[in-house]
Amino acid sequence: MCGGDCRVAHIHGCRGRPGGTAAEPPAGDAVLTVFNRDIVTFRAPLMGVSAHDRARRAQTRIEEQLDGPGTHKVTMQAIPLGTLVQIDGASSFMVVHWFVTLLLLYEWISLVLRQFPYTRLWGERLR
Repeated sequence: MCGGDCRVAHIHGCRGRPGGTAAEPPAGDAVLTVFNRDIVTFRAPLMGVSAHDRARRAQTRIEEQLDGPGTHKVTMQAIPLGTLVQIDGASSFMVVHWFVTLLLLYEWISLVLRQFPYTRLWGERLR
C-alpha cells in the first residue's frame, strides 16, 4: 500500500562491538526515531536489557499504539523512577534517571558479592 518501508518508528545508531557476533548484545547508544525525529537515546542496559533491545521494544510498542484507533495524544508523566511516555494514556516506554541506573547497578553488584564472596580478584572473603 505504501510501496516501501511503512514503519513510523525505527532505531539507528546501534554500534555493535567490532568483530562481535549476533549472539552478543550490542554495545553503545540506540536512538529511537519516530516520524523522522529522534525521540530518545537509550544509552545503557537496564535490568539486564541492552540499550538496543530497550529501543526495539519501545519501537514495537509505539508502532502498535499508532496502528490502533485514537487521537494518538502523547503525554509524559513524572514517576519516581523517571519519566513515563504514554500514547493515549497507555505506556510506551520509560526514561529512567541516571541515578536510578547507578542505584540498580550498585544493588546488583552488592547482591553478587554477597552471594559469591570469593569473587574478589585478590581472594579475600567479604564478611
